[in-house]
Parts: sequence; C-alpha cells; structure tokens
Amino acid sequence: MTAAPRPLDLAGARAGAAVYLEATRERIALTGDDRLRWLQGIVSNDVLALEKAPHDKKARATYACALSEKGKILGDVVVLYDGKALGAWVPRDVASSLLAHWERFVIMDDVELALDDERRLIMLQGGRASEIAHATGIASRGAAFDDLGAGGGLAFDVHRDEAQEIVKRLVREGAVSLEPGDVHTIRVAAARPTFAFDFDDKTYVQEAGLEKRAVSFNKGCYHGQEVVVMLEMRGKASRRLAQLHISGGTEVQPGAEVRAGDATVGKITSVITHDGAGVALAMIKLAHAKVGEKLTVGPHEAEVRALVG
Repeated sequence: MTAAPRPLDLAGARAGAAVYLEATRERIALTGDDRLRWLQGIVSNDVLALEKAPHDKKARATYACALSEKGKILGDVVVLYDGKALGAWVPRDVASSLLAHWERFVIMDDVELALDDERRLIMLQGGRASEIAHATGIASRGAAFDDLGAGGGLAFDVHRDEAQEIVKRLVREGAVSLEPGDVHTIRVAAARPTFAFDFDDKTYVQEAGLEKRAVSFNKGCYHGQEVVVMLEMRGKASRRLAQLHISGGTEVQPGAEVRAGDATVGKITSVITHDGAGVALAMIKLAHAKVGEKLTVGPHEAEVRALVG
C-alpha cells in the first residue's frame, strides 16, 4: 500500500495514521509482586485499574504525573502493562533523577526499579491507527492511548531489536512516519502540552491542564496528592496553559511575552505556523485564560482559542 503524504497538521493525523518511535522517553522497569500497588502510591492516575481491564485487552496504558511532595510535576508518565511486564515511560532528560527520587520510597515493598534500554516505545496515532495495526497483525500488542490528541491511537512497548521493522511494516500499510518536530507540531495544534516545553518541575497539574487526563480523584493516596486535591476542591491555580491564535505571528518564538494592554500576563511556551498565523501554547494568568480573550504578542493581536485540558 502506498504511504500517504506526511500529515503535518492535526486534520491529517485525525484522518489517517502517524507512527513514530517516542525517543524522548525512557523506560523504568518495575518488577516484584508489589509493583502495581507501589506505583499506585507514586503517580497521580489509577494504575490498579490496568489490572482490572477486560482480559481481551492484553496491553493496557494510562497517563499520569509524577509529583514532588509540593505537588509540582517532576515528569509525566506513560504507564504500560501487559498483565506481566510493567513499564513507566518517563521523559528521558529526567529519567535518572526520577528513578533516584522514586527509589527513596521503596522501603519494605517487593519492588525493584531499573532503567531499561532493551525496550522501545512506538506510537501509532490517528483515526486509522487501529485499522492499520490490524492489517499489520500487531493490534493485540498495542494499548489504546491517544498521545497526540488526534482522536485515538495505540502504544507499543517492544524490544529494541524489532522496533524499526515494526515501524516499517506500519508505514507499508499506510501509516506516516513522523519526525520529532512533526509530533510537536500536531500536539500544539491539538492543545496538548509537552513536558519541558510547556510545563516542568515548577508547574502544578492544574496549571498544565492535566487534571482530567492524568489524575484520578477516586484513588488512594499518592505523592503530591494533597496539593492537587486542594487546588481542585478549595482553590485555583494562578495561571493556566492556553492555546492562542496569533494573527500574522509567524516569527513569534517561545519565551515571547503575552500582554493584556500594558501588562504582561504570560509567555509563549510553544509555537507553530499555520495558514500564515501563529498557533501557540502559552502559560497565562488565570484571569485571562478565557476562550475569546483578546491579547497581544509583540505587535500581533492574539486570541485565546482553547484551554489545555
């Protein structure tokens, strides 16, 4: 089957299928009888729910955050579980420090943690992801996971020796191979933030707009929970990630100030060009994080088009 043109925009990804090796993440392998219960007390989402998934779903995935005791995001985590092996895919740049941080909380638990370079994370995303995975014969190995905000997809935790061949097979069936820049472009268009670009270890979950996607408010205790719950139930974060449309702002760069009148109310975190305008994610003061809000970035008019989350 002839590969489709590269979908460098969100519409293309939603209509087709995109595949990429997620090279920005590194796997922390968790072994031992207590591994699921232990991770449940470490990350913000319901890991134990993976064990309760229907038995016909061999591979299962969830998205979560690893937090400091003060509720700041140390890294976002893609958790993959196939009924036996459990892996936490974390941002590569913080993998070693996050592993060291987590090891402080392994006390009497039957759990061992280790960085695992033997595995690779493949993302097959978009409206045709399931169709192409079935045509390639690997659908049963994939866990339902929407990484791009393109309306669906699958995540595959595979051995490194087979990763490139699997990607090639998916491309032959019609998936489009994406480079890291393409991935970031689609995420910005979908108002889906990326760790180290749009949020970091100075950011609360609600500021990044991740409370619906990455947090379970029904599970038990986990590190940083008190701050997350307090902000959700009794207070509000002072700022929020939002997507802006910047008229003619094709030269705008990350770090540019966002202004309301003469006041600086935030800054650009990521920006792409689309149809002669800038589309950006920006961390802005909560009072201005309203769809339709009129702002400026340099000499350009800007409008809040969506809130992240």
